[in-house]
Amino acid sequence: MEKVCVVGMGKIGLPLALIFAKHGLATVGVDSNYEVIHTLSNGVLHGEEPGLREYFDQVRTSGNISFSQSIQEADIFLIATPTPFVPGKYESYRAIFYRQINTSSVAEAAHRIVPRLQKGNLVVVASFLPPRAIVDLVRPILQKSGLDRWGDFFLAYCHERPMPGQILHDLVYNVRLVGGIDAESAEMAYRLYRRFAKGEIVLSDSVRAEIVELMDNTS
Repeated sequence: MEKVCVVGMGKIGLPLALIFAKHGLATVGVDSNYEVIHTLSNGVLHGEEPGLREYFDQVRTSGNISFSQSIQEADIFLIATPTPFVPGKYESYRAIFYRQINTSSVAEAAHRIVPRLQKGNLVVVASFLPPRAIVDLVRPILQKSGLDRWGDFFLAYCHERPMPGQILHDLVYNVRLVGGIDAESAEMAYRLYRRFAKGEIVLSDSVRAEIVELMDNTS
């Protein structure tokens, strides 16, 4: 696992891409917004976060990071797109989670990954998702690549929850809950995060991880 493609250059995706690059992974930061990619490619940040400017300059000097509007071939794909809450009325308890959380950006990112997905690749979703979204939404989209058997590709969920003002610190030192669609996927994601993470990494399955994150966000 030596090349990673991070989809979504927002408040989580960009810092994660910089951390991957700093720790030796050839990293491509992807965003569909031309202005975001244009500014980053020219060394201009589009947000304020303590320490990010210094981190950004250091990583750019190393040559381990580049930015693109297009998904690139990689060993690892990480989706860090926004999934905002959407207000409304819901006719069933099951529907409430999917309609309250807008998962369209994650679905779009998964569709964009499909043409680049190869056997043995790892896909990690860091965006906040409702229960079963990994197995019921993301996995079926990725199967459109023709890789539809267990073990053809690895898929995991690891929602990031850093605090504003200390994002870089928290991404390294926070406890992580990693949920895979199978044990091998969880292990692959564990190996990815262990490249830089100093905090504890707890392994689980994707549905349990989604439920835990949902409960945490409602507390």
